[in-house]
Amino acid sequence: MTTTNEDRRMRLALALIADTQAKPEARRLPDGAEQRFCTASVRSETAGGKRYAVGHAAVFGKLSRDLGGFKERIQPGAFSRAIAARQDTKLLINHDPNFLIARIKNNSLQLREDSLGLFFKADLPDTTAGNDLQEMLDEGLLDECSFAFTVSDGQRWSREIDPDTSEMGDVRTLTDVDELFDVSVVCEPAYFGTDVQAASRALWPGGGQMPAELRSHIGAIHIGSISDEQRNLYRRARLALASSL
Repeated sequence: MTTTNEDRRMRLALALIADTQAKPEARRLPDGAEQRFCTASVRSETAGGKRYAVGHAAVFGKLSRDLGGFKERIQPGAFSRAIAARQDTKLLINHDPNFLIARIKNNSLQLREDSLGLFFKADLPDTTAGNDLQEMLDEGLLDECSFAFTVSDGQRWSREIDPDTSEMGDVRTLTDVDELFDVSVVCEPAYFGTDVQAASRALWPGGGQMPAELRSHIGAIHIGSISDEQRNLYRRARLALASSL
């Protein structure tokens, strides 16, 4: 039987997912830790005889999907303090510490902010995980990245019109993260699926659910509120634009 490229890609992805699920849980993030996921360009590169994983773990200015009662965007500069402090951020696969690819401490991971978002470039080690990651990137199998973080004062809340629903909603803007634990290439994000508990664990790995402090902001602010008349005008304008396309 001929093995197709699609069969090979599927086996590789399933093997990696099975490995990450079978490994003992070694990482315990503090209560209040959060994870965010994004679909962005991630690829492998070769230069000077070395292999790299290159991509963006976060994108600036883009409004997220609903995170459980609010949406979120990331402001440029949100990672600048963590990068300048040379926190020992790691590049992992699926946020699993058993699949460590690179880290700041030994200079195998580079992080910087650019016009798009949080850029990373990591040396790919000659290990099973490093070789599997390169193959999956070369095959175009992986296109999700993520980062794990905590934030306290570096956030701003507002009430804004949701462009998807034309209704008012709560929006959190991340302006300055406190700790940047890791950036990850992920093949099973469990982010917007139907399993609410899995999604909650993915977003809030420190405690498995949205922290109470964060829940307290939802629906409790009225910054930037607009009148019903303004909201209706906005909704009619969107409908008029849609009908003209």
